[in-house]
Amino acid sequence: MRGQVTYSLFLSFKLSFFPGPQYLMASSPSSVHECILKVAMRALDRDLYNIPVSKDIVSFKALPNHFHESDSLYAVPDLAVRMWSCNHKGICSARTIWMLESAFSQSDTDMMDKLREYVHDLPHLLVVGKILICQAIPYHKPTPNSAMTAQLREAWLMDEGQFAGNFGSSTGYSQIVASGHPWLSLKSVEIHVWTHEPGGGPIDVDSSHQAGYAFGTIFPTVDLDSVNNTLSCGRELTKEAILELNVPDADQRSLDCAVFWTPHAHILEPEDCVRALMDGAWATAFRRYRVFHRELLNLHPRPHRRRHQPRKPHENYLPNNDHVAAPVGEVAG
Repeated sequence: MRGQVTYSLFLSFKLSFFPGPQYLMASSPSSVHECILKVAMRALDRDLYNIPVSKDIVSFKALPNHFHESDSLYAVPDLAVRMWSCNHKGICSARTIWMLESAFSQSDTDMMDKLREYVHDLPHLLVVGKILICQAIPYHKPTPNSAMTAQLREAWLMDEGQFAGNFGSSTGYSQIVASGHPWLSLKSVEIHVWTHEPGGGPIDVDSSHQAGYAFGTIFPTVDLDSVNNTLSCGRELTKEAILELNVPDADQRSLDCAVFWTPHAHILEPEDCVRALMDGAWATAFRRYRVFHRELLNLHPRPHRRRHQPRKPHENYLPNNDHVAAPVGEVAG
């Protein structure tokens, strides 16, 4: 097996096979972990698709959970932008130019270690970023003997609409509490972005004072101006990367059309980010509630309760060999 093989189960469970070290990684990213990444991916795909250069020569794709393999690194960044350049024979070379990570359950220290590995292994990365989603209270399941555990054991499992309807009308999404237990509590959502300095060395993710660095927030306040300005600089670097390409037998005039690329103003629209964060927070809280509830029932659904007694056969009905009356819930044999 030469590449990563990924299977999705129940739309959220991911299995990734790493061919070099021969191991299998199972992960189940939460909705809140992925929510801002999805906003960025949609915007990047939209803008990159509209670059006025023949797709037969240069093409781009924003890829979630894309497997990266080199002599020194096996990694699956949360979001990567890849650029392919192809000659007239259809032979293409690929290059990763953007990498973004999101942290919800992992620590900022672990995420920074990843970013350092990325820029060390790919010194020509144009943009590197991290989304840091911090919880106000670390999530813990209800204790086994608590009143809430007993209450949930006897209660029927709510669907997502009922869960949000019962507990979402007045509490917002910063603190999602159901039956007295906090299923999710947000403290802050930060975004950090670094861009490559033309003519300089690799991006220094340990520097927050360089010209190509930006910091923004989505929660509790929304301030994305600096981040969007820096991401726009990243798109300009992407444009320059096209203009600097040396593709054998390619029409240079086609590549020069990249100068007419006018992408949308913002990659991270504030309203889109707030809506995505709210939806992701509620989906994550409900998933935690549902998993805990099912664990209480040992993954066995409750039988449906009978609302009415089964109707007895008519007293004049005499079963014969072909028709045997059986009580409701049993099978005539």
